[in-house]
Amino acid sequence: MDNKNVNDNIMTIVDENGEEKEIEIIATFAVNDTEYAVLMAHDGSDEGVLFRMEQENEEGLVSFTVVEDEEEFEMANAVYMELEDEE
Repeated sequence: MDNKNVNDNIMTIVDENGEEKEIEIIATFAVNDTEYAVLMAHDGSDEGVLFRMEQENEEGLVSFTVVEDEEEFEMANAVYMELEDEE
């Protein structure tokens, strides 16, 4: 998914099917030099999804990739939960 437009914590992304969707950035954080984001659909949904953030090109577009590796997901999710507990 590519970042198309950012406005505070709400942005429009283009998904793998070319469809535009508004999402909210709940949190961004790094684990071992890898950047992650928790994103939530901006449609009243209350469930966030963990993504790996990757620089797409020299223009600075960011790609969000679903974390499918269970070990990576557990590690990143544990860090996110610690951050949430601190707030």
